[in-house]
Amino acid sequence: MLPDLYITAIGVTTPIGQGKPAFASGLLAGRSAFGTMARPGRQRDSAFLGAELARIEAAPELAEKSLRGVSLSAQVAAVTLREAWSEAHLDDVDP
Repeated sequence: MLPDLYITAIGVTTPIGQGKPAFASGLLAGRSAFGTMARPGRQRDSAFLGAELARIEAAPELAEKSLRGVSLSAQVAAVTLREAWSEAHLDDVDP
């Protein structure tokens, strides 16, 4: 038998908002982030459409230097995980 699984928090990073409040606000306002991809290296003389993250705002606990040199995917994962970790109050739990 598998142990019970409990979801105690979530983190959200999307093109229409980073963090649950910004994301919910974007959804309720009907915002869309679709457009021509603009990040350097993302396209070559094309008008590829998509929804890309404009920027990532890291929590103060995640030092900017610790995210430097890390792929965009890893940065998004770290920032999103930090939000969920904080919301679940896991810093207060004794391992």
